Amino acid sequence: MACLAWCKSAKFQTLDAPRHPALLLYKTETHVAQNSHMPHLLLIDDDLRLANMLGDYLRAQGYALSHAADGSSGLSQAQALKPDLVILDLMMPGIDGLEVCRRLRALPEPVRHTPVLMLTAKGDPMERVV
Repeated sequence: MACLAWCKSAKFQTLDAPRHPALLLYKTETHVAQNSHMPHLLLIDDDLRLANMLGDYLRAQGYALSHAADGSSGLSQAQALKPDLVILDLMMPGIDGLEVCRRLRALPEPVRHTPVLMLTAKGDPMERVV
């Protein structure tokens, strides 16, 4: 199950996901009003099949999406692109998602405060709570 939560205010929009009923995307009206550009998401995930599926869905919903296949390139892209949201796989070879998140938080503004959504295939509730 995947759930994208991107809320900075109480007002949000729920987008229907007929092919992926567990995928909910919340988009704040405030953020879109303040930024006239298309919201830009950065997906850092080594699973190309999942990245393509999410990319197709998110682009169809009006989001710009960049993809990095590993933690190192994801950190570089986050610094260069300054995305509105980072979708980060927890389990990746090399630098795992937790370490990428730690490094993102150590970067200068505005990247350090970019919302991060952790994406995981772990099923045990104790494994999902970090």
